[in-house]
Amino acid sequence: TPYMKRTAAAIQPLASVFAAMLFASIGMIINPTFFWSNIGVIMIVVVQIVVIKVIIVTTVVRLFNYSWKISIISGIGLAHVGEFSLLFSSKLQAHLLLSRRAYLVFLAATVTTIVLAPLVLRMMHYMIPRIMRLLNIPNVESEDDYRAGILTQRPRHGRSVAHS
Repeated sequence: TPYMKRTAAAIQPLASVFAAMLFASIGMIINPTFFWSNIGVIMIVVVQIVVIKVIIVTTVVRLFNYSWKISIISGIGLAHVGEFSLLFSSKLQAHLLLSRRAYLVFLAATVTTIVLAPLVLRMMHYMIPRIMRLLNIPNVESEDDYRAGILTQRPRHGRSVAHS
C-alpha cells in the first residue's frame, strides 16, 4: 500500500539512529584490552554458541519437514546472539548471578557474532553446497524451498538464487 511505503520511509532514519546508538553503547561497554587479552576464551565461546544454535535450529526446522537445505540455511542464519541477550546478561550481572569476567566474555562473544552475522549471510550462497557435500546430504531443491521464501527463483541451468 502507499501508506506502508511512506511509513517505512519515515521510520528508516529512526532505525538507523537506534542502530547507531546500540553499537555506540556496546562500544562504550567493551574494553578492548580485555577483548584482546581474552581472545582465545571469547572465540571458544563464540564457536560453542554458534555450533549449538546451528544444531538446535537446524533440527527444529527439519522436524517441520523442511528440506535439509532450508534447515541448514535457517540454522546458520539464526546462529548469532541477539541484542536482547545483552539485557539479560546485564541484569544477571547486576544481581550478582554472573561474574564481571563472565559478563565481559559473553558481551564480547555477543558483539562478535553480531558483527560476523552479515558476513556469514553474504557467504551463505557459497557455504551451503560445501556444507551439504561435507555432510553427504544430497543438494536437492524441493517445492518447500520456494514456499518457505528462501529460494527466490526457479533453477536455471541447475542452479538457484538464495536470499543473501
